[in-house]
Amino acid sequence: MELFHNHFPEIAKRETRSVAILDRKDMAPGSYAFIDLYCSERDCDCRNVMINVVERSRGHLATINHALDPDGFKDVGMPRTFLDPLNVQAKEAPALLKLFKELLQDKDYAQRLERHYRMVKEKVDRRLKAPS
Repeated sequence: MELFHNHFPEIAKRETRSVAILDRKDMAPGSYAFIDLYCSERDCDCRNVMINVVERSRGHLATINHALDPDGFKDVGMPRTFLDPLNVQAKEAPALLKLFKELLQDKDYAQRLERHYRMVKEKVDRRLKAPS
């Protein structure tokens, strides 16, 4: 998985979703960034996005897997969106997962993740096909 920012830094600066939390019982006040990462393997069309949730003063708090297709992880018995079991999760990770699912209700944001996926895959495919 590669950071979208590594491929398109200017777009990432404008389009990375962040949320300011002021008063919420299930997480501390702060500015939370939802940083998207995408698969960069040749000939892979997994259509998955990994989201690292980072808070400015506390750093990395959660890693979320999300399938862009509704049935994305059913074949392995996982929900479409879940906390990554291979990464350390902060105590508020379940609340951040809930918040991310709320953010996905914004169709523009959901479409942005799809567009970012396509952009990374197209760039990776061009890079891999370039003559050496």
